[in-house]
Amino acid sequence: MKKIEEVLDELMFIGVEPDSLDVYRAYFDRENVEILHVATPGDHSVMIGSNPDMLKRIAEDRAKIKANPQRYVLIPTYSSNMAYTDMLDFANLQEQELREKLLYELTLPRPFEKFSEIVENNAELRQQWQAHKQQQRRDFVKKWAKQNSITVFDKLLA
Repeated sequence: MKKIEEVLDELMFIGVEPDSLDVYRAYFDRENVEILHVATPGDHSVMIGSNPDMLKRIAEDRAKIKANPQRYVLIPTYSSNMAYTDMLDFANLQEQELREKLLYELTLPRPFEKFSEIVENNAELRQQWQAHKQQQRRDFVKKWAKQNSITVFDKLLA
């Protein structure tokens, strides 16, 4: 069993970071304090489809969830709209010149790329952005846990 801290770290990045397995759904197991990654039918990437053990585990996990749905809570993905809002919020925290530049870039095609170019080229700004993004994700997980009466992370998220 993973430590609670490791499960929390994993929760903070579900649906945010690229998933090499293309597993788009995850559930939190209230009893074992762990995350089950469950591909929905048709979501099987080449990696999953060519791994019979993984296909078996996914089928078993789906069966567990179906048999005892109150034990498992669907973990929402951190949508691109939410990430965009985080970038807007961060931009609005900056001094006028930088704020205007960031907000302008967020109106152009490929706003994530444009925003990242500006942030990544400034070490201090990059560090501020990482801290801001981390806090936004913590708040997202904290809200989700509270809505689902999951208290195991309370001390870590306080």
